[in-house]
Amino acid sequence: MLKKRIASVLLAFLVCTALCGCDTGTTAGNEAELSASAQLFLRLVGEIGDVTLGSEADINAPLIVWEHLPEAQRSLKAVQEGKERLDACKTQFDAAVGAAEREALQKEEDARVNRFLDAVASLPAESELVLEDRETLDGVKALYDALSETSKSLERVAEAEKKFLSLGEALTRMETEAREQFVKERAEAFLSAVEALGEVTLESGEEISALLGDFESFDEDIKAYEGVAEAKAVLDEKMNTYRALRDEADIRDFCSRVEGIGDVTLASGDLIKSTLLAYDLLSDAAKENADAQAAYEKLQQKKARYDELFAIAEQERVDIFLAKVARIPDDTSGLDITWFDMLKDASDAYFALSLETQQNNGAVKAAFEKWNAAQKLFDEKGYRQIPIAAEKIDFSGDNPPYVLIHTFEHLDTTLAFYQVDSVGALSAYADGCLDVYVDGAYVAAVKIDMTKLFNRFILKEVLPLLKPLEAEYPAVKSGAKFSFTFHFEDKKGEFIPSEKTPRSGEVTYTW
Repeated sequence: MLKKRIASVLLAFLVCTALCGCDTGTTAGNEAELSASAQLFLRLVGEIGDVTLGSEADINAPLIVWEHLPEAQRSLKAVQEGKERLDACKTQFDAAVGAAEREALQKEEDARVNRFLDAVASLPAESELVLEDRETLDGVKALYDALSETSKSLERVAEAEKKFLSLGEALTRMETEAREQFVKERAEAFLSAVEALGEVTLESGEEISALLGDFESFDEDIKAYEGVAEAKAVLDEKMNTYRALRDEADIRDFCSRVEGIGDVTLASGDLIKSTLLAYDLLSDAAKENADAQAAYEKLQQKKARYDELFAIAEQERVDIFLAKVARIPDDTSGLDITWFDMLKDASDAYFALSLETQQNNGAVKAAFEKWNAAQKLFDEKGYRQIPIAAEKIDFSGDNPPYVLIHTFEHLDTTLAFYQVDSVGALSAYADGCLDVYVDGAYVAAVKIDMTKLFNRFILKEVLPLLKPLEAEYPAVKSGAKFSFTFHFEDKKGEFIPSEKTPRSGEVTYTW
């Protein structure tokens, strides 16, 4: 309403100014005539009526017109009288506004006083105080601090303050007592634990370290408790004793590890690596020990020897990989499923190499590009591989033992792959192959009678399968240690042979 009132006044004022030119009025004798703007001013003053808090628009409207009246119009008697009445109304209005604001402020202050008094009234009696009441008392103090000085001087407020302060003092005493009890309990528990340590052994390290950690977590009051500093000094001595014992044991262990390596072979790599790690874990003081230094020099010699052997073996693996890749034709136009074994052999040879060789050997990197390109083309052909679950192979307790191939799962997946429901039907499409290893090295695969594949394939005719291999493979001989895997091969060569099961344990066959 205030904005609409002001807007209508400005519009009327602008219309008056436009119709009356410069709006200075005309002269009649010694007295200038009232202009339209002056007449508007006087009309607006006359419309003010009784002054209330709602009179702001009625007062501001003639004030706006007054600000734009020329001096000649302002000096006219009627206009001056109107201005005097307007000023009186403005003064009366300002007084009313001030009184209202003071009343509102007082109501707000009275509300703050009441909130403070209600909060104090709700506080527990001193006998019922608990440590958790600190937050409540802090909240009451915040309410008191928000009061004016006049309100604080009120008798009822002063009385409430006394109760509040008295409870605060009582709670402070409780907190002090609780704090003293806490410090005492923590300190005495620490003292008791240090006293109970007893003689330091190699098993004492964890307990000593835990107590030293406890001490570091203590605040200054606990550290200053009688006897704590002395107990810490005892702990430090025990830790020094423990470290000396630990160093002696670690040095003995390290030296024993070095001696345990024995003659270096290609199988020594992991042992040398773990022994080097054991050296790294020695303390600086232990590394300066003469025995540890001598053992470390010997370890470095063993590592150098191992590196030589590894380099020779790695070069052999490189040669094998390069030879496997060389078998892959440069012309890939004839690539078909028969390339599977050739590509897989190259893959196995590549991943037998160390990561460093794979990344840094130029010949290997070039061969990898050739093999990888052919492998991608092969994969794009979409050849399917016969599925097989990773079943295990073990042996019966007979002598000679039977080979037990646990086939329940992989038979189901293979039967589903060929869309047949029996082993007899499967035998028309695929061969079951027993892969023979001697002393861990692959020798050959022999086809077995598929009709004997049930939930568990029991191969009694192990010796009749092995003996024919003896003439062709010198490793196959009576008394050798044999192990086996199992896989399927497609009879028509339309599918990739299945993966092999995990290799069995070893067993000796004699004939």
